[in-house]
Amino acid sequence: MNDTGTKEINKFENFDAIYARELEVQRDLEKIEVAYVKTVEKYGEYSDLKSFAEYLRTMEKLFQESKFRNRGFEQSRDEMIQLRIKLLAKNSAMDEDVLNAIHAYFKQVGHTAEKIYAASEELLEKYKDDPGCREFILYIRDIFINFFNAEREQISMDELKNRLIKARMEALSGKGDPDLLTLENIYKEFNVLLKK
Repeated sequence: MNDTGTKEINKFENFDAIYARELEVQRDLEKIEVAYVKTVEKYGEYSDLKSFAEYLRTMEKLFQESKFRNRGFEQSRDEMIQLRIKLLAKNSAMDEDVLNAIHAYFKQVGHTAEKIYAASEELLEKYKDDPGCREFILYIRDIFINFFNAEREQISMDELKNRLIKARMEALSGKGDPDLLTLENIYKEFNVLLKK
């Protein structure tokens, strides 16, 4: 067989492998949706718990896509922040351009923990009269720090996802409602549903 014939076979083998992988990803995304729907059916009457289920769905999808597309920490981090920006701009009166500018500033200066914290302090001062921006700045700071630590510690994307979800649970339960145990149980149930 000549080189052209070999190349043709490789194209088809690559296509088959890519197609099989794409089907696998679609099945995984469907499992995420099913887990989300079942979780909302069980806990949806409580807005905070429904919001947490939506967060779990978003995180699972984001990290599944990152794994499939071989995205690194930085690209995954930025995609997560962009999703948050779109959500905030859609659901609040916050200006998307301002949110993007805050994100861009962190990207420009935040390559060490010290620089990330310094950038957040500077931005918190700049937006001291805007509680929404201040909350967003703290969110970005925490995301940057988590991704920075994950990369420095060379942990897996799955471990990073678990850390981010645990941090979210702690933040949501900070005032005691919902309580941490309930959120942990929802996360466990969600994971069980993903494995079905």
